[in-house]
Amino acid sequence: EDKRFNIFKDNLKFIDLHNDNNKNATYKLGLTRFADLTNDEYRSLYLGARTEPARGIAKAKNVNLKYLAAVKGEELPETVDWRQNGAVNPIKDQGTCGSCW
Repeated sequence: EDKRFNIFKDNLKFIDLHNDNNKNATYKLGLTRFADLTNDEYRSLYLGARTEPARGIAKAKNVNLKYLAAVKGEELPETVDWRQNGAVNPIKDQGTCGSCW
């Protein structure tokens, strides 16, 4: 338990340092249920399986291909809100399968 608490405190320090020193960052860090894991523990438990990116795209339904590759002479939008395009789902905890991110 002391080991877990020390890991938690180290992670909390990291979170606070990031949030305090990066006021203009595009993201903030916060506590999650993984806060008592080391980076190595998290990687070994949750970042196992990998697939080829193109494989997922080939299987995806309703993918708007204009965001994947520009047609010659066509300009891509400066920004894309994937929520408006139906490409973002709520966050899911898939345990140790290695595919949640």
